[in-house]
Amino acid sequence: MEKKEVHTIYDKYKKTSIKDFEHDLRGEEDTQYDVIRKDSNRPADFCKLLRSNNFKEKFVEFLIEDWTRDEFITLITGKTVKLNYDQCYTYEVSSENKIKRVIDYNLSCYHEEADTKIVYHICQLNTNYRVQIHCTDSDIPIIMLANFKYLKDEIQIIINLSTSKKKCT
Repeated sequence: MEKKEVHTIYDKYKKTSIKDFEHDLRGEEDTQYDVIRKDSNRPADFCKLLRSNNFKEKFVEFLIEDWTRDEFITLITGKTVKLNYDQCYTYEVSSENKIKRVIDYNLSCYHEEADTKIVYHICQLNTNYRVQIHCTDSDIPIIMLANFKYLKDEIQIIINLSTSKKKCT
């Protein structure tokens, strides 16, 4: 089934957050990255990079800008792509066959956790939506259940929770 709208939602790592405190307790240090560019070489251990909050922030900031390039027209044509990080960015192909990016203030959720932002997005949808959530975190179904009362009528929700232990370690 062709997806007409895709929402990608990311954690926003605030300084001195609960996550920082947890990482400090485990003795984890965060590698600092300045800029990620289109022509940057992909590191051999990409999974290690994904443990770095700083890298994840820089990577999402890169995507926010990169998805406006003409190379993505074929992927985005006929769809709406929303990326929520510090704000909710909407990407669509315009009638001039260019990718336009606008900020959707109705879906801009400034919470730190992507789990909460996902549920916020769903609770803002109008009726007649069929939503699929793909996640590896059991918090999302629990938060979704707690917020069912905020859903508008006729929203169908399918949650695909992967409990696979196979992930970057």
